[in-house]
Amino acid sequence: MNYDYDLCVLFFYHKNDELTKFHLESLRKSNPLALVLPVSDAEPEQLLPGTVDVARMPPFCDAVGKWRSIDGRIYRWLQIELLTRDDI
Repeated sequence: MNYDYDLCVLFFYHKNDELTKFHLESLRKSNPLALVLPVSDAEPEQLLPGTVDVARMPPFCDAVGKWRSIDGRIYRWLQIELLTRDDI
C-alpha cells in the first residue's frame, strides 16, 4: 500500500453494508488528496477491500472491553507502520 500522503483519514466501521460503502466512498470523494484507510476488527467476511484488520494484530495493552481495546490496536498499527517505513 502506498502511504505517500500528507493526510490520512482513518475510517472505522463494524459492518460491510451499503450504508458503510456509501460513507467510505463519500469520504474518499471529499478528501481526494488524503489516504482514506478503512479500519475494522469485524469478521473476515465483513471486511471491505483494503481494510486494516486490527483483529489480527498482537495485543497492545490490557483492555476492559472491545471498544476500549480499539485504541490499543490503533497505536499498535501506527507503531508497526512507523517501524517498517524507510523514509522516516
